[in-house]
Amino acid sequence: MAKKKKAKPASKKRKPAKKKVRAAKKAPARKKAPAKLVRPAPTASSNEKVLGEVEDFFARINVIALKLKGPIALGEKIRVRGHTTDFIQEVRSMQIDHKPVTQAKRGDSVGIQVGVKARKGDDVLKVPS
Repeated sequence: MAKKKKAKPASKKRKPAKKKVRAAKKAPARKKAPAKLVRPAPTASSNEKVLGEVEDFFARINVIALKLKGPIALGEKIRVRGHTTDFIQEVRSMQIDHKPVTQAKRGDSVGIQVGVKARKGDDVLKVPS
């Protein structure tokens, strides 16, 4: 006689898996714009006069570019002061539009060669000799 196959017990039918309901993604929180820092006006000691602020620094030739708020001439001393910078030096080389000059007046955009690295935003002060 032929062997009869055992009937498998009726397996329990699985219920379809419940879909997980995911919470809707929240839009990323907007970052608040940082408060604008108001840079205080440069303060000069009683004997120093504000000449301007470094607008640019050219590292290869060590030149600061600034728009003057007062007159300056070769041989006068300047002080460059900033967050990480503070030095005094004599003006030995100064140019307006790539032309050497011996003096400059208020409102001129000049380039002054310095011996130390300066940074944009540093204050330039005139020191009496």
